[in-house]
Amino acid sequence: MSQFPPQLWTVFCVLNDTIKNPFYLKVEASIRVADLKEKIVKKFPQGLGHIIPDELTLYQLDIVNDRNSVKDVVQNVSESLPRLDETKALSKLYPSSPPEGMIHIVAQLPPGNYLVLPHHDAPAKPRFTDKSQADETRPHKRRRLDPGRVVDISGKLVRRWSQPVAAPDPATLLANLQRPLTEEEKIPVSQSNFDHLITPFISDAPALELPAEKLRTLFRVSDTETGYHIKYMFDSAILKQPPITGTKEAFHGIWDINITAILQLIVPKGVFIRNSIYNACTGLNIPDYGFLIKNHCVLRGEEESPDSRENLRARLTDKLRVYAYHPLSFILGYYAIGTKVQFVTMTSPPSETELIFGHDLTQRMERLDNLVHLIRLCGVISWMETQLPNRANPEFDPFLLEDGTQMIIGAVVQKQFMRPRREVIHCVTHLVDIYNVLAQKQVPNVDTLVEFNVDVNHPYVVTEPVGIDQFPESGTELFNAAVCVLEALQVMHAGPSPVYHRDIRKPNIIKRPDGDGWFLIDWSDASLGPTTGVTHMSREEHSPKVREDNHGGEVDVWGVGYYLKTMAYKALDRAAVKEMGKK
Repeated sequence: MSQFPPQLWTVFCVLNDTIKNPFYLKVEASIRVADLKEKIVKKFPQGLGHIIPDELTLYQLDIVNDRNSVKDVVQNVSESLPRLDETKALSKLYPSSPPEGMIHIVAQLPPGNYLVLPHHDAPAKPRFTDKSQADETRPHKRRRLDPGRVVDISGKLVRRWSQPVAAPDPATLLANLQRPLTEEEKIPVSQSNFDHLITPFISDAPALELPAEKLRTLFRVSDTETGYHIKYMFDSAILKQPPITGTKEAFHGIWDINITAILQLIVPKGVFIRNSIYNACTGLNIPDYGFLIKNHCVLRGEEESPDSRENLRARLTDKLRVYAYHPLSFILGYYAIGTKVQFVTMTSPPSETELIFGHDLTQRMERLDNLVHLIRLCGVISWMETQLPNRANPEFDPFLLEDGTQMIIGAVVQKQFMRPRREVIHCVTHLVDIYNVLAQKQVPNVDTLVEFNVDVNHPYVVTEPVGIDQFPESGTELFNAAVCVLEALQVMHAGPSPVYHRDIRKPNIIKRPDGDGWFLIDWSDASLGPTTGVTHMSREEHSPKVREDNHGGEVDVWGVGYYLKTMAYKALDRAAVKEMGKK
C-alpha cells in the first residue's frame, strides 16, 4: 500500500488534581488510549515518575477551557463520564480532529497520588503515596455541592432522553420533534449558572442575545437538583462561536460540538465516522459523515464550507444507492454548508427527502433550538435501534477479515489486500478469473465483480450487490436461503469449467437488500477443477474432503448441510426446524 505521513493532532489534557494547569500533547491520530497514558506520564518525569501508566484512568472531556466548568465536571469525573477503552484509537473518539479551544482529555490519578510541580527556586514538595499524609498538609477545601441537599440527575435525564420514541413515518417524526421539553426533561441548574449563560450575551448584537425565556426551553432553575455532569456539553455548544469563513475542516469542530457530542451522550452505543478513507473507490459512495447503530448508518451527513455552491441535499440522495435498513421506511440525513445545517428524512431509492428541522449555528438561540431538536431526535434513533437487525460488519467503516483483507461496505463492497506483492497480484487475478467464469455460466444468486485494480500499491476488487448480513428469522427464511444456494451450486458445478466455492458458511450467505432472496459471496477460496486439497480451513466448519486432492461439489453440499444445522439450532429453535422440514 502507499504510505501516508502520520496525522498529528494537538490534544489538550488536564490531571484531575491540577485543573489550573492544562497541558497539551502532540500525538498521532492513530495513537491508542493505552499509549496516550504513557505519554502523559512521560510529560512529567519528576511529578509522575512514581506512577505506572496503566494506573491512570482517562476520560473524554471536550469542554470549553473555563476553570469553573472544568472543575465542576472533574470533581466527580468517574461518575459523570465514561472511562476510555485502552484499545481504542484517538481517531475513533473524534471524527475529524479534537475541537479547538477545549480541554479534551482528563487523566485521573490513582487514589492517594497527585502531581508535584516544584518551583525552580524552592525545594520540591514531597510526593505522597498515602492520601492521609497528603490530607495533613493540604488546606481543607469546601465542597462545591452538598450531596445531602443537591441531587445530580444527569444520568436520569440521559436515560429519559434515550427512551425509544416510535416514528414509523416522517409525519410522526415531525410531530415528535415539535414537542417542547417538559419540565422533567430539562437540565436543572443553579440560578447563578442560569445567569452565567444569559449575561455574556446581553449586547448590541441581536444575534448574540439569549433571552431567559429561550434558555428555559432547555434549562430550569433548581436549588435541589443539578445536571452539571452533562450541562458542560450543552454549555460548550451554546458558548462557542463558530467561524464565519474557512475550509470545510475549519467547521468540523462546531458541527461536532452541536451534533456529534449530543448524539454520543444520549445514544452511547452509536459510532460516528467521517469519510477520511484513503484509496477508497468512488463507487462506495461514502457520505462525509455517518452515525451508526448496530453497524447500520442511520444518519448520513454531507458537509461543505460556506463558499460551496454544491447541492448537498441532492448529494445525500445520490449516495443512497442501496437501502439496507428494512423494516425502517426512512433514515436520517443532514447537510451543512458552513454554519447552516438542515436535517431531513430519506426513503429508499429513488430517494425522497423531507426537511424536518434546520438551524443557522451562528446564532446562539438557534444553537439552543438545535440542541432541543437533537434531544428529541435521539429518542427516534433509539427506536430505530430496536427495529433494525444486528449487522455483523459496519457500514462504511473499514474492518479487517481474519486473513488480513480490509473491507469497506458502502453502495458496493471493496476488498483491499494487505499482503506481500506476489500474494496480492495472485489474490486479485484469482478472483477476476472466478468471477469471469461465474458470469459466463450465468450462475444465479451470487455477487458480481464490478471493478478491480492490480496495482501493488493499491490492490482491490469491488463487488455488488450489498446485502444484509443477518440470521434467517424463520424456518421459511432458512429454507429459502438454502434453496438459493443450491440453485447456484447446480449451475456452477456443471461442466464445462465447474466452480467450487468450498467455504459455504453463514458469513458467506447474505440476504438481498430488498429482503427477497439470498446470495453467495467471498470467492477467495473458490477453485476451478481439478482441485487441490487445502489445509487452512477449519475442520469443524468444512468438509473433510476439502483436504484431499480432486474433491468436487460434495464439499459445497456438505457446507449447505452444515449451514442448515447451525442456523436451525443456534439462530432459531426446534420449531423452526419443523417448519423448514414441512417445506
